[in-house]
Amino acid sequence: MIQSGRTAHSPAGVFLLVLVVVIGGFWLVGSAEELAGAGPDNVPVEALWAERGAELVPGCTDARVAEHPFAQDVTGDGALEYFVTLHCGGLDGADNVLVVDYWDPDSAGYLGAVTTAVPVHLQRGGCVHPDGRTVTVIGRVRADGDPADRPSLVVKQTATWNGTAFTFGAAERSAAAAPGYGPTLPGCGRA
Repeated sequence: MIQSGRTAHSPAGVFLLVLVVVIGGFWLVGSAEELAGAGPDNVPVEALWAERGAELVPGCTDARVAEHPFAQDVTGDGALEYFVTLHCGGLDGADNVLVVDYWDPDSAGYLGAVTTAVPVHLQRGGCVHPDGRTVTVIGRVRADGDPADRPSLVVKQTATWNGTAFTFGAAERSAAAAPGYGPTLPGCGRA
């Protein structure tokens, strides 16, 4: 039956159209990992970042990407910056949080690190919290005499993007409630 002046829409047709739009949107957006995938010779992008990160962090040996990278705009330009946590060294090593403007290590511009010379251990209940142009890092640090796997202090440091680089506030140190690996530190919503 033809209806004059009106278009007939079947529920199945509308459902199919919505399904195509939704699936197509997910396919186009993707995540940082899916966009990056693997590099040349099918090398995982995390291995490429470990190699590039070791070049960016002086003295970094035995580098590996330590945490799942995440993205947030911290420069205020409307584009996402990527936070790559690079662990340097073995058990005695520390974590460096690098901020780059793109997830692909071959084309990313390095904006700086939001960790300083203080050897912070984020995998032990610490976290990185970007909020506007300010990034707060909370992690465990070793006091003199602490075994490598039992840091007894907590450090909280802020870094603020000033338009060209990150500037650092004074680091606040306090005693950890539980030395070593432990629960999520106060102020961290995730481990």
